[in-house]
Amino acid sequence: MCKVIIFGGTTEGRILSVYCMEHEIPVVVCVATPYGARIVKREQENRRQETAPVNTDGRDNGFSVHAGRLETEEMKALLCHERAGLVLDATHPYALLATETIRTACKALDIRYLRIVREEETADAEEGTLSFDTIRDAVTFLSAEEGNIFAATGGSGLSLYTALPGYRDRLYVRVLPSPQCIADALALGIEGRHLTAMQGPFSEEMNYAFLKEFEIRWMVTKQSGAAGGYLEKLRAAKRAGIPLLVIRRRVKETGISLEEAIHCLEEWK
Repeated sequence: MCKVIIFGGTTEGRILSVYCMEHEIPVVVCVATPYGARIVKREQENRRQETAPVNTDGRDNGFSVHAGRLETEEMKALLCHERAGLVLDATHPYALLATETIRTACKALDIRYLRIVREEETADAEEGTLSFDTIRDAVTFLSAEEGNIFAATGGSGLSLYTALPGYRDRLYVRVLPSPQCIADALALGIEGRHLTAMQGPFSEEMNYAFLKEFEIRWMVTKQSGAAGGYLEKLRAAKRAGIPLLVIRRRVKETGISLEEAIHCLEEWK
């Protein structure tokens, strides 16, 4: 039997994987890190409390998890081994290389490929926001400004913030609670109260608490969509009376919505 392959430990990826599990659709969920794999497996276990626990190899009644970044040839080998019939790309909107690799592998093997796209925010039109093409551009702007900075852009690109004058004293970051993300931050000299490791997305109240606790003057985020908690960060920044610096998505993607992806799975089963 052909399987559904889902790429992405994102909110969308986890929703789609749970749907497959609940409807007994054979699925392989591919994530980049061991931490992402643990999150997916934990959700699987929570949904199947009435059944036997997950096997140690990550497989349970047609449900399995693969952790690790793949090059194109490795991805093609995985798709062939798992007899992929449908690939759902639910990777993060900023994971451009991953999406290109998945698309290339599927095209080479003539496997049906669907990209799940998050609805974009109109950051340029939002009062109280400043938009930039890259984190580097935002850092250049902030280098001429004073006050504490809250970087809610994740672990990727964290090293760029070290260009800020006095970054060890004025920069506060929030990353995933994975050993690698924490180690990377510590290696840059970001530690103690300046480093928070938590799994999002976060509520407006949680974001607002961060801003007030650390006397934040500037907040930086990506255009991560509703699933990434963008609106909650925007509202928290407005409530705190500070600017929100938004890193734009570099590529205008085409694809289908999460709801359309679920409809495709309904037809698949």
